[in-house]
Amino acid sequence: MNLVFALTGSLSLLVAGGFMEVIGLQRDEISTFAYWGIRIVLVFFFYQCLLLAVSLPLGQFSYFSKMQKKMLRRIGIKI
Repeated sequence: MNLVFALTGSLSLLVAGGFMEVIGLQRDEISTFAYWGIRIVLVFFFYQCLLLAVSLPLGQFSYFSKMQKKMLRRIGIKI
């Protein structure tokens, strides 16, 4: 289970950074607060998507699917 968290966290950071480069948002082009605000939102979004994708081949999909739904309900997103 810890492997799923480790892989998902690392991948979400890499994907968010790559995505920001693709859309042209560089650290020196916008304010520091805007850059990190956008990056944190993207990391959260990609983490949610990648959590299920990483847990599937590792046989933990059902557990993480339930956990993800519970977490999203707590922040007000109903699934």
